[in-house]
Amino acid sequence: MNEVVYLIMRQMRRPALILLGTYSLAILGITLIPAVNADGELTFITLFQAFYWVSYTATTIGYGELPLAFSEWQRMWVVVSIYYTVPAWFYAIGKVIALLQDPTFQHALSESRFARQVEKQRSRFCIICGFGESGQRLVRLLLNSGYQCVVIDSDPVRINKMALDPSLHGVLAITGDAFSVELLLKAGVQSPHCRAVIAI
Repeated sequence: MNEVVYLIMRQMRRPALILLGTYSLAILGITLIPAVNADGELTFITLFQAFYWVSYTATTIGYGELPLAFSEWQRMWVVVSIYYTVPAWFYAIGKVIALLQDPTFQHALSESRFARQVEKQRSRFCIICGFGESGQRLVRLLLNSGYQCVVIDSDPVRINKMALDPSLHGVLAITGDAFSVELLLKAGVQSPHCRAVIAI
């Protein structure tokens, strides 16, 4: 399974279940409580109408009492539902924000993006493991010789500095352990366009 998808499923499983449970309870409750229509007859709202109501209530938008004016018992259920659906919604949003800020998730996202970019590589390239002074000179030499380069370095500062050099904008790079077989595979070591793997 893709690492990014796995992290999303692991971190968002509980918030998703909480949202599902709170929404289901609110929908079930409002559909079971009768309202009174214009003719004075008892009527019940449909599941879709209940879902529509919960959607705008839980997100604190609030469009009023639809499709009919609520009965007192329905209004009581609305009050109860607000006090547990709104916090559940904000809890889920908080978990999403925490996930996006998680260094592990950010690194997995970077590796996934890097792997997709390498897969799109259609010109010959070399994998350079290490981007110190010698590695930088080698990359520039290979670029001048008509090769593309894929760089792996354990120092994130070196990788980030590449973005400041206009001559290296076409170079794909990732922070990580060059001895990692998985990372080398993502770097395209098995690609038919890969000409060499050079460790410096």
